[in-house]
Amino acid sequence: MLWGHLKVMGQVQMSNPPRAAAQTLFYALREKYNLPDVFYLDLWPITVSYMVIINPQVMNQAFGVSKGSQSLPKHFMVKRFMEQVGGYEGNLVSSEGIQWKKWRAAFNPGFSLTQVMSLVPQITEDVVRFRDILLEKAKNKELFRLEHDTTLMVVNIIGKLAMDHDFDCQRKSNKFIDALHNQVQWIKIGVRTRPSEAFDPRRPYMFWKNNRTMDKYIGDILEDRFVQYKSKGKQKKIAIDLALEAYMKEEKGKTMEQTTKLDKQFKAEAIEHIKAFVFAGHDTTSSTICYAFYKTMQNPEIAAKVRAEHDAVLGPDVWDAPNVIAAEPHILNKLDYTLAVIKETLRLYPAANNLREGIEGQNLKDPATGQEYPMFKHMVVWPVNVSMHREERFFGPRANEFLPERWLHPERAEFEMDKEAFFPFSKGPRNCIGQELAMQEMKIIMAVCMRVLDVEMAYDELHKLADDGSGYPGDTKGEQFGDEAYQVQVATAKPREGMPVRIKARV
Repeated sequence: MLWGHLKVMGQVQMSNPPRAAAQTLFYALREKYNLPDVFYLDLWPITVSYMVIINPQVMNQAFGVSKGSQSLPKHFMVKRFMEQVGGYEGNLVSSEGIQWKKWRAAFNPGFSLTQVMSLVPQITEDVVRFRDILLEKAKNKELFRLEHDTTLMVVNIIGKLAMDHDFDCQRKSNKFIDALHNQVQWIKIGVRTRPSEAFDPRRPYMFWKNNRTMDKYIGDILEDRFVQYKSKGKQKKIAIDLALEAYMKEEKGKTMEQTTKLDKQFKAEAIEHIKAFVFAGHDTTSSTICYAFYKTMQNPEIAAKVRAEHDAVLGPDVWDAPNVIAAEPHILNKLDYTLAVIKETLRLYPAANNLREGIEGQNLKDPATGQEYPMFKHMVVWPVNVSMHREERFFGPRANEFLPERWLHPERAEFEMDKEAFFPFSKGPRNCIGQELAMQEMKIIMAVCMRVLDVEMAYDELHKLADDGSGYPGDTKGEQFGDEAYQVQVATAKPREGMPVRIKARV
C-alpha cells in the first residue's frame, strides 16, 4: 500500500478534536477498528513505522522488566525532542548506556523518597503560596488558566529540590522560566495555530537564544552553590550536591575536600540535566493536579470523601494543615483516599509517554499466545498508556469511570485490575526519577487546597481569554471521551486550553 495507514490515521484525527494528544488518537484508532493487543502502523512518508502495544507482558519486555529482557533504547525522536528543550541529547531523559547509568546513579540519591520527605517543609511553603494566589483570584473573581499556575508552582519546587534555588516565579517574572516557556512555544510538537509555523525560519535562533539564557542562569546558580558548599562545610545536601559528590568520586577520584573549583564537564552536563528535570519533571504534576481538581469537582461525593479524610488525618483547622504536614511529613502516608484519587487521575490522564526504538532482527513475544512481533530499524515501539489504562480487561467493566475506590478495594470483583497495566511513570530501569517527588507534591497540594477552595471549570468563558499571551490556540469547542478538558499536545499532554477556571473560596 503506497500510503500505508496515513488515510486511516487521518480519518481518526478528523473524528477527534484538533490538537488532541497523540496517545489519545492511538486509543481512538484501536477502539474504532477493534485492533489486537499489538499492531503495526505504517505512516511513511510522513514519519516512521510504529509498533503499538496494549499488552502488559509485551510492554514489560520492551521496558526491561521481564526476566531476561533488556530495556529498549529511547527512540531517536525522543532525543530530537529533548534537543529542542535543552540543546543537548545527553540528559537523563534521552541518553543511553554508560552515560545514562552514570548520571542516573549520581542523581538517584537526590530524588529518593528519603530526600523528598526531608524537603516536605519547603515544598509545603510553595504550595501555600499557590493556595494564597488562588484565593486572591477568587476574591478578584478572576478567570484564568489553571495549568499555568500549577506549572509555576511545580517548577519552583523542582528548583529547590534540585539546586536549593527559589525561582520565585509564582508571583513575578523569571528569566529562566520565561525562556523555558518560550522554548516550549517553539517546539515543533507544540502549540501551533497554523501548520506553516512548524517551518518558521526563526526557530533555530530562538532555540539558541533561549538555551543561552537558561544555561547562563543555571550555570551561575551552580557556581554559587559550589561556593556555599565549600564555605559552609557540612550542610543539608540537595540533589546537585549529591550528584557532584558522586561525579567527583567516580570520574575524578577526588573527594569534595580535594576539589577546589566546580568541574567544567560536570557543570556543562549538570545544566542539561537540570533543564530536563524542570521540563520533564513539571509536566506530570502540573497536569495531573489540574485533572485531580477537575474530576473531584465533577464528583461532589468524591470531593467530600477527600475533605473528610483531611479533617480526620490533619485536624479540623484547615489553615493549620500546612504546619501539621511540615512538622510531621510522614503523616502524608495516612492519606489513603487522597492517594487513590491521584492514582485514578494518573490512570485516566497520563501526561507522559515512553517511546522506545525497535532493534532490527529482534522480536517481542506475547507469553500467553507465543505470538512473536518483529522489530525493525527506527521503528517506534510504543506501549500506549491511555489505551492500557482504559482497557476493560485490565481495569474492569467500569474502566472509563473515575473510581478512586478501585485502588482501595481491589479484592472486589467490580474493581479487579491488572496492576501491571498501570504505568504513568514508565517502568523498569528507565522509570521516572522524579515519581516520588510528584506523588508527595500532589498529596500536599490536595491536602492544603481542597478544604479551602473549589475549582470551577469555565470552558464556556474561554473566549474571554483570547490573546492572553498563553500560546494556546483558542479551541473554544469540542470534547473527547466525554471530556471538555481533553488532553492536547503542548510538547506533552496537557489539559485543553490550559483548563480555564474560576476559584470559589470555601472558608
